[in-house]
Amino acid sequence: MERPKEPVIFLKAPSALCGPNDDVVIPKGSQKTDWEVELAVVVGEPASYVQVEHAMNHVFGYCLHNDYSEREFQLERGGQWVKGKSADTFAPLGPYLVTRDEI
Repeated sequence: MERPKEPVIFLKAPSALCGPNDDVVIPKGSQKTDWEVELAVVVGEPASYVQVEHAMNHVFGYCLHNDYSEREFQLERGGQWVKGKSADTFAPLGPYLVTRDEI
């Protein structure tokens, strides 16, 4: 794909969150479910227009995130990332939360 001129922003639905050992439910009609392991940053307090030097004050900690995506829904049906990434159970987190002061 061509590199976007602006960052691609999307949200995962709250119903996508689940535990590290929970079953992942593959959406009906899924043909290209995929996953990637990511580092999740847990924000500990609201933040808006935070200056770079103060950004880490808002981080509570970190955990593993297994980011599931249905690539056909995401890329071949109008390029809409939310419908490919927000299925129920598509965001298992954990099993550990490491606080900022432990890093």
